[in-house]
Amino acid sequence: MASKKGGINRSKNFTAGERSLFVDVILPKFKKVIENKKTDAVTRKEKADAWTALTAEFNSLSAVHHRSETSLKNLWDTLKKNARKARSSHRVESFKTCGGTKDDNSTPSIIDEKVLAVLGPSCVGLENPFDGDSSVSLSGEQWEEVEVVEVQQVPAFFVEEAKPPVNSEGPQPSTTSAGSSSSGGHKWEEYQPKHLIEKGFGFRVEWMKGRHPSTTLHFFI
Repeated sequence: MASKKGGINRSKNFTAGERSLFVDVILPKFKKVIENKKTDAVTRKEKADAWTALTAEFNSLSAVHHRSETSLKNLWDTLKKNARKARSSHRVESFKTCGGTKDDNSTPSIIDEKVLAVLGPSCVGLENPFDGDSSVSLSGEQWEEVEVVEVQQVPAFFVEEAKPPVNSEGPQPSTTSAGSSSSGGHKWEEYQPKHLIEKGFGFRVEWMKGRHPSTTLHFFI
């Protein structure tokens, strides 16, 4: 029965049996509705109806105290808060010991584990073993031996500077008996404009039937 203290109606604390009844029997039936993240009018109406049905079923199964809908909502909020707090403390202790022996007081209780299972990834989060904040301990069985192979240093390759092409049609410089080019040995009077144009290649577009151009490779001489 509710007791008055300081002008405020305060219900009695929930017993361990009532908490287990709420988490094990009542909550699985209504968790999808009461934990729906939508806030539209239809969803709010469904949540209100779900809490009404939840309260009626809880009081029909509990023989300890009659609980109001507000009391059960506060109970669910308290259970979620305690479960998140227990899991956070457990992670902190895990990082302190690098996955070793942890403080028993930081281990979530059975009720906390069941509440976390209901909340799912929205509270626990997705596990990422490659994250620095991961709770996965790196045991010795997870390590693999890697063979180290020594790589010899590859000598640098020196590319000989390419010589400019020589036009065979133009006048060649005269060489001395030693085979070296002599300065002023070019016969510039024999040069003609065609000697200044080197042989090459290019692309020419030719129009074929059907008005589709085709690109043909032509060598210019």
